[in-house]
Amino acid sequence: EALTNNASRRLQEAECPLSGVVFNFAVADLPIGWVTHYDSTYSDSTTSSDVRPSQGRCVLWGAMRAGSSELAIGAFGDREFIQELYREEQSAWHNGAYWYMTLGQSAGFSGNDNINLDPGDKGLFDPST
Repeated sequence: EALTNNASRRLQEAECPLSGVVFNFAVADLPIGWVTHYDSTYSDSTTSSDVRPSQGRCVLWGAMRAGSSELAIGAFGDREFIQELYREEQSAWHNGAYWYMTLGQSAGFSGNDNINLDPGDKGLFDPST
């Protein structure tokens, strides 16, 4: 879908340590200065403010298995670009991952743009994409 000029400009300016969807990423490998904005179990209800921090240039969304020090899956994105997607309820490729936002249903990222929201995100887990 079309993005605003500001979102397109931020897409080009993103300064994230990695691109694409990452697997088995050690949290200890994050650059110095990264802080946790939200960390909770899947059984907790997540709100939009939980996944939209108010500061920082780049964000990392991911999922970690209980007791692990690695993200099973994650993606880095420019914080302001992702905020813009949320405000406009859009989906777009950014920094090598497909980011999607649908109010009242789901927000996330994928290695492909075939997203099924019914009512949450679901699909095949394919680490090769």
